[in-house]
Amino acid sequence: MDISINNRKQFFKYQSIAIKEIEINNNLQLGRDIFEKSLKFINLKSRTNYGYWLLFGYMNVARSVIRVLNDKEWGKEIYMTAIDKAEDSNDLCKIAECIKHQLNDNDFLIKTYKLSLDKSTTNYELYNTAISIIENLGDKKWGISIYKKAIDKAIKSKELMDIVPHIIEGLNDKKWAREIYETVIDKAGTSYDLMEIISHISDNLNDKEWLRSLYEITIDKAETSYDLINIASHISNNLNNKEFEISIFMSAIDKAKTGSEYIHIAKKIIEHFNDKEWAREIYILAFEKCNYSNFDYIAEAAVEHFNDKEWAIKIYKIAIESDDICYRSFADSIMKSLNDKKWAIKLYKIAINDISLYFDCIGIAESIMEYLNDKILAKELLESAVELCKKETVLESYQEFIEIADCATNCLKDKEFASIIYIQAQEELNKYIEEKMK
Repeated sequence: MDISINNRKQFFKYQSIAIKEIEINNNLQLGRDIFEKSLKFINLKSRTNYGYWLLFGYMNVARSVIRVLNDKEWGKEIYMTAIDKAEDSNDLCKIAECIKHQLNDNDFLIKTYKLSLDKSTTNYELYNTAISIIENLGDKKWGISIYKKAIDKAIKSKELMDIVPHIIEGLNDKKWAREIYETVIDKAGTSYDLMEIISHISDNLNDKEWLRSLYEITIDKAETSYDLINIASHISNNLNNKEFEISIFMSAIDKAKTGSEYIHIAKKIIEHFNDKEWAREIYILAFEKCNYSNFDYIAEAAVEHFNDKEWAIKIYKIAIESDDICYRSFADSIMKSLNDKKWAIKLYKIAINDISLYFDCIGIAESIMEYLNDKILAKELLESAVELCKKETVLESYQEFIEIADCATNCLKDKEFASIIYIQAQEELNKYIEEKMK
């Protein structure tokens, strides 16, 4: 540890006393002596998690010396010590900022920045130094030359895009920013890559015409209806062009092949346009294409968006008669959309009869508590889960007992029952340890 907690406390204590002696008691020499002693509590021979505090210590003393003693020469000496101890360009840029505000010594600043550049090994360190040079020296020419080095060193597209906001803010050079974006666009492989770039451009350049042309390229790269709907969502946020969005939705419908895709499109039509008539047409297409296992999503939409319980019931019945569904999921869906407990209980019982794994018991128990609040049946299911766990290997059953106990605690709110299962879990763990010790 470079500097102990106690040393830091002593350091700040000495700082406080020194400032008090100078500002209140006007005892300049005693204050100077105490500042000198405070420096002894700083040690930068090696860097650990305390590195920030150590660098802060030197900068803090230097600022205080300059402010309360008006001794810029001594303050500069302390900053030079901090510079010698700095390990990376980030440290040096922090020191440079203090030098700017406390000393306003451009020659000293330039020397510090040159050292920062010598220590810069990544493009991030280079452009961070360029930002600091432009802000504190106002030397845009030097900053530009460093930005160019950072760009040459960048490997990933994100590294290039991270530089752009600083070029716009520090240099107000939108032309150069666009050139960098064009380089990144050339590297984009998928529609998702392009979407990320477009979002960046929208935030930093807000060139609507260029955005539109880029979206056209993105559409050509889209491989699925999901890609197209994602593009439409971006357009909604960045261009607010409903006509363009609708044309992309139409392309997505043409590209869709599965019921799940049609369901996704219908949901997004309601979100984007609140056009329930159009959405219903797409849900009907989904109904024709879907596996029975996805009918519950269409039935829920029938009630939620169209208030058509009759259609929902028809959909549920067709799916249930197929005997190719997850009965627990459909029981949950019926409770959410129709609140028909009698029908849901019938489906939960079918699901219970089909149970073969412990986590099925937990899942149905959670549903029964959420929708029926039947603690007796839920507890019976967890007890069944315990019996199923006993058939597993020792370590597996330990982990499974913990899951069951957690459900008893969080879902049933039955701490006594949960405690019994936790004890069983511990017994299983002890068995495992004993077997390994043999």
